[in-house]
Amino acid sequence: MVESNVVPVASVVVRRSAYEAVGPAFDERFPRMYDYEMWFRLAARFPVGHIPSWDAEWRKHGDQSTYKGRLRGLEQLLFLEHAQEIVRHELPHFEIPERRWRMIRSRWSISAALDALERSEDRRAFEFFGQAIREHPIHIADPRIAVGLLALLSGRPGRRLLGALRLGARRRGL
Repeated sequence: MVESNVVPVASVVVRRSAYEAVGPAFDERFPRMYDYEMWFRLAARFPVGHIPSWDAEWRKHGDQSTYKGRLRGLEQLLFLEHAQEIVRHELPHFEIPERRWRMIRSRWSISAALDALERSEDRRAFEFFGQAIREHPIHIADPRIAVGLLALLSGRPGRRLLGALRLGARRRGL
């Protein structure tokens, strides 16, 4: 769960006492990742089970917050800091290697860079690309960096194409 939301919202069953223990409200700092943050708090505090069967269907459509709130790289980075605090506080004996945290932070920094490019914030995009490479140098080979740089060189048409490519990738679960 540190890397991505693996909880299928349509079929979650949670005891009321668990919600009450972690705080029943969504954290407003995460307007696009509100459920993910809640599942993370619950999973850090209580046993979680999985039933390996189909019990619900999920329909994807353009009005979902997943698709409307497209620019969420900064939110992911903020969530990662929050997740580290939850792990330290709720699971003090559970160790996630720093190398793993850095790899995730690098990946999400690339997303933040691409968000900045879509908003025409070139300087901010370079800062995030640099942060990504410092955190996990192997990500210099991440194709999203090459696509981002091509979008930057192509100007407004490149940014529009970048936005369309990213939306398509999200819709396909990539």
